[in-house]
Amino acid sequence: RQIAADDYFQGMFTTALDADEILTAIDVATRVVLAIRVVARSANGIEAGLLVYDICRPFSMMVDGTSIGHWRWVGLPEQLDFTQVPVRAGQRLFAPDFSTLQGEHGIPSVLPDAIRSDHGAIFVSKHFRALLDRMGIDLLLNRGGKANDNPHVERWHETVQRALQQIPGYKGRNTSERGRLVSKEPMLTATELEQHLRRFIALDYHRSGHTGIIQPGKEDARVCPLEMWDAMTGRIDVPQRPDLIYQFLPVRWATISHAGVELKNLVYDSPVLGDYRSKRVGQFRAQDEKAPFFVDPRDLSRIWFQDPATKLVHPIEWRGIGRTQAPMTAAIVGHVCQRIRERGGNHVLHRNSATRQIIDELTQITEAPVGPKLRRKLTASRLRIEQARVDHGEAQAAQEHAHPSPPPGPRPTGRNEVWPNLLDEEA
Repeated sequence: RQIAADDYFQGMFTTALDADEILTAIDVATRVVLAIRVVARSANGIEAGLLVYDICRPFSMMVDGTSIGHWRWVGLPEQLDFTQVPVRAGQRLFAPDFSTLQGEHGIPSVLPDAIRSDHGAIFVSKHFRALLDRMGIDLLLNRGGKANDNPHVERWHETVQRALQQIPGYKGRNTSERGRLVSKEPMLTATELEQHLRRFIALDYHRSGHTGIIQPGKEDARVCPLEMWDAMTGRIDVPQRPDLIYQFLPVRWATISHAGVELKNLVYDSPVLGDYRSKRVGQFRAQDEKAPFFVDPRDLSRIWFQDPATKLVHPIEWRGIGRTQAPMTAAIVGHVCQRIRERGGNHVLHRNSATRQIIDELTQITEAPVGPKLRRKLTASRLRIEQARVDHGEAQAAQEHAHPSPPPGPRPTGRNEVWPNLLDEEA
């Protein structure tokens, strides 16, 4: 399956942010929208990778009367469900019921063969390319000067306009696209905007006739994206795992000492690391005693460690996690470290003082007056950290459901017991 992906910038969406970006992944053959995320400007390679994560996950939205639920991850299925797979009998196709909005609306998942995109920085980034290479997904970039190489998702941007014009406070690209009473009606937050778009996709777009898709042998048939998906694929979802999200995050190698784990001048620690504090070369990789940790740049207040004995992924918290007010994203931590260096040079930023100074700075920049540039950075960081907490919360809940009471496993003793999923060899 070939997936078209792109980021769509549209300013003046929300009261909290100056601008958002909409990341969308659309199936080329059926025009089904498999994933959509509203992220802070400017999107990065990590967020593009998490869009692929959403492509691999089946979602569902429930309509009960006038109540509409959230677009939620189905989670880890205990059995395969073929009730929504259409069955052809003669000339009749038994497909899902499109006569009512009531009930469950599924958003299918798929492991793509290829992703087509433009040359945007997020799609040509080192992390995104390495992720696709690791998953065996081809990256098909547009030819230079050929903007129409990816027409499917470009046309989707115009469809998004129809969804946005339903928002009273939407300002639009010109006066003809504006919502009602723009100057008086409240706008949406980024989370509310994402929820609005997901409802539009599930209840409107997926169920509306699409002239761009043709059913082979029935060229004159009028079908909607979801019907086309059922006719071509059926609802056979990608096998789900609770640790799926961690395959889409960077891996950093660090030494586990009795004082904890140090990454980027921050010290992390947890009782989970207790059995691995005695360093041994070859315990995790052959050349040294370092261990792999998953790092999410959207939230550096914790890193993630997969215990080789239990195969469970645990959060390893930063020692100052409860003493800061600013969001702990990579951008904010980088900004703070730069201020520390400018105040006293590189020699003031070392293991013994970094944690205390970062705590002081992260509290100060939220209390003292800040400039417009830093204010935008703080606002975007709050959105990113909220998204990170939701993503990891879903993964941890799925892990708890799959392994409610994991027994303590034996500690690895041999080289053959090396951690099985070394995603990155970066030192």
